[in-house]
Amino acid sequence: MHADHGALVITMWETYGSNMDAVATALADAMGLTLHQQAYSSESIESAVEEREHQGPLSRFLRDFAPASYAPSGAAAAASLEVQSGYAREAVDNTAEVERLAAQGGVILGRNGQYVLRHRPNTLHVKLDGPIEARIENAARASGIPHDRAARRQKVEDDFRAGLARRLHRFDPRDNEHYDLVINGATLPTDAVVAVIAAAAKAKLG
Repeated sequence: MHADHGALVITMWETYGSNMDAVATALADAMGLTLHQQAYSSESIESAVEEREHQGPLSRFLRDFAPASYAPSGAAAAASLEVQSGYAREAVDNTAEVERLAAQGGVILGRNGQYVLRHRPNTLHVKLDGPIEARIENAARASGIPHDRAARRQKVEDDFRAGLARRLHRFDPRDNEHYDLVINGATLPTDAVVAVIAAAAKAKLG
């Protein structure tokens, strides 16, 4: 690392409906930082889950069942190994991409940046959270979708993002130990959240 510890980076992760997109956009504008979007949108996760549900139960079992509790053989073993190999490759690719973005500086959304960059200087790690019902209502309003659809997305998306982090990097992004700042993004005004994050960045990084 260079003497200046590299460009300023703020990583941000949210539980569904915690207003991350609006907060990150306003924060990047206020601090003159580049905004790097997350890899998977809510819409792409929803579509992927719907597609999976149309597959047969055996296909879902082979892809999703934890290999630690099942010792497959033959074709099932090959399928299980292929899935695990795919996760390993994706973890390597994700790490390289996050490090590439961090070299540019800016606000990095998702991508397990709080874990990949956990030892990086000049980096602030932020988690946006809030009460479940407030998050659902906020997401429904922000996305222009019915409340029941937002409620389904909340369960699926929170599980998906946490599960993917565990599979790729073996950590749980819901644990507060991975962050410098945890703030209620679901009910606090966007400008207030931005002000708190900016103050935290100044306090930690100078």
